[in-house]
Amino acid sequence: MQNGELDAIASWLDEALPSLVAAQRVPGAVVGVLQGERLVTATAGVLNRRTRQAVTADALFQVGSITKAWTATLVMQLVDEGLVELDDPVRRHLPEFRVADEASSAAITLRQLLSHTAGFDGDHFDEAAGDHVLDHYLRDVLPGAPRLFAPGRMFSYCNGGYSVLGRVLERLRGRRYAQVVQQYLAEPLGLGSVAASAEEAIAMPVAVGHIGTDLTPSRRWSVPANFDPAGCLAMPVGDLLRFARMHLDEGVAAGGTRILSADACAEMRTAQTQEPPAVTAFAAPSLGWFLLRGNGVVAADGGTIGQRAFLRLIPERGVAVALLANAGTGEGLLRPVLGEVLSRLGAAHRQTSGPFPAPQALEPSRMAGRYESSAGRFIVETVDERLVLRSEPGAFDVICDMAPPSGTLTAARGGIDITDSSGAVVGQCVFIMDGDRADLLHVNGQAVPRVE
Repeated sequence: MQNGELDAIASWLDEALPSLVAAQRVPGAVVGVLQGERLVTATAGVLNRRTRQAVTADALFQVGSITKAWTATLVMQLVDEGLVELDDPVRRHLPEFRVADEASSAAITLRQLLSHTAGFDGDHFDEAAGDHVLDHYLRDVLPGAPRLFAPGRMFSYCNGGYSVLGRVLERLRGRRYAQVVQQYLAEPLGLGSVAASAEEAIAMPVAVGHIGTDLTPSRRWSVPANFDPAGCLAMPVGDLLRFARMHLDEGVAAGGTRILSADACAEMRTAQTQEPPAVTAFAAPSLGWFLLRGNGVVAADGGTIGQRAFLRLIPERGVAVALLANAGTGEGLLRPVLGEVLSRLGAAHRQTSGPFPAPQALEPSRMAGRYESSAGRFIVETVDERLVLRSEPGAFDVICDMAPPSGTLTAARGGIDITDSSGAVVGQCVFIMDGDRADLLHVNGQAVPRVE
């Protein structure tokens, strides 16, 4: 990318971001684009509607599930050092590991945890805290997690899998997860503002999440500590992009320090499953990342309590782009901001050409029913001769001020679209069939079992 091209993007962001933030009702946002050693940023709005402190480029935003890319990188360092292999059963390193199904407990591997293919219900949690919270999660919470499908069968987003990986890191590194992040990633990368808790973030300018329709500043900082390795990190946009640059540079930090092997970086960007096709056709899970089909973009997104984060790597251009926002309404910036920047860089926001999996035929008699897991409760029923999905969020989504999609189901390329009363597509789903009826509803990235 030429300097003139990056200058043009910076000028557009400076001009457009304030009005786009206002139009989408986002209290504050920051965008960064990194190419080589050059970083350009743009900011708009406030960090906290109560204090009215302006967003600055050095302010910390929570990056939510982008934390998983950091956790995956730390695990791949263990692979580089010969301390683990990706296809090791978890029990080789954590003999106490157990979910509700014993056969799954014995079979689940590190690779399956990293790629969200372990097959257990991963949003169970409690509000425990303290230095031993991951050990508590492993011993006292996870054993109740039901099996959804046989390990390795398909993708189903699983926060709990990354909690287990965090405990593997603690066991093999001999220190708490937050300390592992600092010693093995933040410090070698020269990043001085990466925080894993409110206590670490409080000394720096920090974005507060905003929740509800009135965008009230949240009084809760973080997701349950059970899920720290899945979503606890906060950092400025520049620190996030310097982490991304290390991956673009095949594991070498800006100062020349080798953080990760080139082979490990390549493995992290290798798709791990094609199932179910209606889900992975658009974004295939790899190890800590998602691969956007058709444009060569490597992606990670995060959603936490009133904050949203989006990171995109374009390896063939050596460019990384990040968007951080302090409200759920920040999702409305994804296409007009991130999509525009990616378009200017020659990478479409989302796959726009085929081939796509064929639409899934709607079969009310086989699909109607109630589906339920820790992700939420989903009722599929016929209303006025249309198949309709009614959703209720699970406890984790409630904490994060998020909700799964509801609406009319319509066969569409890649599976089934969910459309709201205005006709807008608000999500996609697919039914996993077993004999004469659906066994699982795959919605919002998660497989949810039928319960009646």
